[in-house]
Amino acid sequence: MRREAGLQSRFRKAGRPCGAPFDREAGMPKLKTKSSARKRFRLTASGKVRAFQAGKRHGMIKRTRKFIRNGRGSTIMAESDARTVRKFYLPYG
Repeated sequence: MRREAGLQSRFRKAGRPCGAPFDREAGMPKLKTKSSARKRFRLTASGKVRAFQAGKRHGMIKRTRKFIRNGRGSTIMAESDARTVRKFYLPYG
């Protein structure tokens, strides 16, 4: 009990919340991967972001056959959007 209280006070002094993940070697708190992004995006070997095609969740009756056919599988995300995903949502790949 006493040791745990000492750790919490040490974290508070360092300016971090008590439960923040901490890497002692690096000295900076670790970033968490967004669990929603983990389910939606994957990184390729070259670092590009792969995502599923949009517009396939519902309303297939009013879509053309060509739209449905072209929406199969996954696609490479535009670089401007991929930069945001890599930096904020998937910081460690």
